[in-house]
Amino acid sequence: MSGKSTLVKNLCLEDLQFEANLEQLIYVHSQEDVNTKAIREKWGKKVKFLNEIPLDLPEQMIPGKSVVVLDDVEETLIHDKERTKMLKAMANIYIHHYQLIMILCLQSYDLFYKRHPLNGLLQQATKLILFRGFITFATLNRWIINMGLNLKH
Repeated sequence: MSGKSTLVKNLCLEDLQFEANLEQLIYVHSQEDVNTKAIREKWGKKVKFLNEIPLDLPEQMIPGKSVVVLDDVEETLIHDKERTKMLKAMANIYIHHYQLIMILCLQSYDLFYKRHPLNGLLQQATKLILFRGFITFATLNRWIINMGLNLKH
């Protein structure tokens, strides 16, 4: 398997890049696969797998010791104002004041648009992993051009 979930798995398995002695990984995902099984083996009792984002997620985090992974939950979030509001507060406040790490794993580049409900998370995310496809790459490219950015290859 290769792709964004494999990259997230590799980040979680090689936790040296987190520069912290982590005690907790909260992984929100839609289905169990070989990647989540490998993470479960590595993290053991320190990992909590969830099928949806709990509204009390910030309270579940251990300050300075937690990583939260949101894998393929974009469609759910854009229709759930309460969870979107909570994640925005988490990104704007908790990540900085409690030294938390948030990894977003999304299916589209839509959050690059200012009107997207999750746009505020873009600027605050610790890690941002986007699946590259022709159509989504064209969307990102238009956004980069509209913003006047010049990326070097």
